Amino acid sequence: MPKYESDAERAARVNAARARQDKLHPPTPATASDDLRTQREFIALSLGAALTTSSELAARANDQDGPAGWARVRAADAKTELARSALLAFDTAHPEIVAAIRAEKAATLKSHEWD
Repeated sequence: MPKYESDAERAARVNAARARQDKLHPPTPATASDDLRTQREFIALSLGAALTTSSELAARANDQDGPAGWARVRAADAKTELARSALLAFDTAHPEIVAAIRAEKAATLKSHEWD
């Protein structure tokens, strides 16, 4: 391997390594439900982040910022409501994903029960 390789040479080397790896461990085909689950996880994580931000801003407004800080809290609360609406809309549009998640959670809880 030369000391300095071009971008094209590096890309070819990386692609060859990926091809060898895929032969050893073929990637599993993604399904539409996997994509939808990923999308729901992203929306749920966005909601969690918005809730955390809103809570932290509210605590800081109480302790340090006073009335001026509450404008930031209201803006964060609006983002939280948008994220909550997006999650509700997704869950309404894709009840099969919600049912699958609930079934997996129930199975996990059942497997961890004391017998």
